[in-house]
Amino acid sequence: IGESHSHELVLNPDPKEFLTQIKNRSRSVAFHGIGTEPFWSVYLTDSYIIIDAPGFGGKKVFAISTPFDNKKHEQSISFFDHKGISGKLNIYKRIAGDGMSDRSYPYEIQLHYNEFRGMQYGAGDSRLMRF
Repeated sequence: IGESHSHELVLNPDPKEFLTQIKNRSRSVAFHGIGTEPFWSVYLTDSYIIIDAPGFGGKKVFAISTPFDNKKHEQSISFFDHKGISGKLNIYKRIAGDGMSDRSYPYEIQLHYNEFRGMQYGAGDSRLMRF
């Protein structure tokens, strides 16, 4: 699996480096999702999911099984790391809110990740969101 913009798949990548690359746009993002209580966010690239969840393990990067496809109305993206920690991001193409404002997003998401101890719900967009 290859990453766009000449990034190669790395088994144990540095999440801070990934987030810096996303912010300075040297790494492209296919999907960005957010959730609240606790606050968390996810970024999907062609080959990785980056989870930023300060209350639950901090920043982590996982390889994904399939890339995000903005043409699908429903998809499930599994992820895993070199230690066998895994999870799943379910993405539904339907209007959703962020739970904190009146803002609407074109996708509803569900993140199942061991550190969360259950399913978390949020919203997302196939464009990098600005806050």
